[in-house]
Amino acid sequence: MKTNLIRIIFILFLLFPIRGLFPPSVISITVDEIMQELICPCGCNMVSNSCEGAMECSAAGNIKGLVLERLKIGQSRDEILKYFISAYGEKILSAPTKKGFNLIAWVLPFLALFVGGGFIYFLLKKWFSRGNQLLQWEVGNMEKLDKKYIEKVRNELMDFKY
Repeated sequence: MKTNLIRIIFILFLLFPIRGLFPPSVISITVDEIMQELICPCGCNMVSNSCEGAMECSAAGNIKGLVLERLKIGQSRDEILKYFISAYGEKILSAPTKKGFNLIAWVLPFLALFVGGGFIYFLLKKWFSRGNQLLQWEVGNMEKLDKKYIEKVRNELMDFKY
């Protein structure tokens, strides 16, 4: 009973990270954290803060300035991301949102693995049980066969060379 309770608590911690328990004002948001969630609009397909350092891109610098400006105003992470989504569309996000149709992109691979694994499990279970049934049938019918033929098969198997 105690181990089940520990398992349930562990699963709850996996499903609901501790960060979600605290209000956003308690957690300090940095410019780099927000830029990590945005793709650079210059077309390099890099995360904004990586593009700024690697590509000498002016678009990433502009995004950094806008993020810093909005943080100074007092906007939250979600408000800043909504601003960029309204300006550039969802393609600016480095990961798809976990809502609506995009939820399928998050759930479908795991669901396919789960269903496929279950299918393989039941298929193998059926194959192995069928093999055991055939083996039991053969052993039961061997006794009914003529002893002469059984002895002949045994002799031939003994003389068989690999």
